[in-house]
Amino acid sequence: MINIKKFLRLLFLISNKSVINLIANSNFIGDGIVTVNHLPWKTDTTLFNAFNKSFENIPLKYESLRSIYFRAHIVSFCANSVSKVPGDFVELGTWYGVLAKTICNQATLVSGRNFYLVDPFGEPGFKMTGRYKLGSYQEDIFDIVKLRFRNDNSVKLIRGVVPEILNSIPSSKVALLLIDMNSGEPELKALEFFWSKIPTGGVVYFDDYAQNFPELRHNIDVFFQDKSEKLLVFPTGQAIVIKL
Repeated sequence: MINIKKFLRLLFLISNKSVINLIANSNFIGDGIVTVNHLPWKTDTTLFNAFNKSFENIPLKYESLRSIYFRAHIVSFCANSVSKVPGDFVELGTWYGVLAKTICNQATLVSGRNFYLVDPFGEPGFKMTGRYKLGSYQEDIFDIVKLRFRNDNSVKLIRGVVPEILNSIPSSKVALLLIDMNSGEPELKALEFFWSKIPTGGVVYFDDYAQNFPELRHNIDVFFQDKSEKLLVFPTGQAIVIKL
């Protein structure tokens, strides 16, 4: 059955000259954006190489992930911005660890810290809830992830499900918290658990805030409604907040 709303939107797009010109002159199309503007990875070879090398040992069927350059730029910025903030790095929802590996491939960003990567990694019996990434854990990927981070001494893998696994993360201070679990309740529990451990200047990165996860977005908004901190939201769907 034809979705009339989508059909009319498509009809509008292909008949709109400004949209046609934007696409024709675009500098980048991917990860939810089309832009003619300058993009940092076009000239930042360190970032460009770090991101491209982060795909080692990832199955070819996930090649579409190579469009998330802007996210690599955001997390690299976050890691650099907390260079003088005490504490570890923690990522909740690592999967194969593309963004974590991008940070690790820029070694100075993690120097002198622990970087805890937390995920079920396809643990037997684990299944994603909700509609997203339902097919992402059809097999145990733990050994592949260990292989991918074998040379990153700062990285510690913690296998388990949030929030149950949170007490297994030994960090007393967290300078950078990356959250990518595509689910509202675990992300709220993670914020509640870590917020007091984040020093002034620490950063929280949300991978899915502005994407199609209304419960997730609502829970995060509720958490911050009585706080001074405000979210900076990106057109690719991510958001960051800096602890004041």
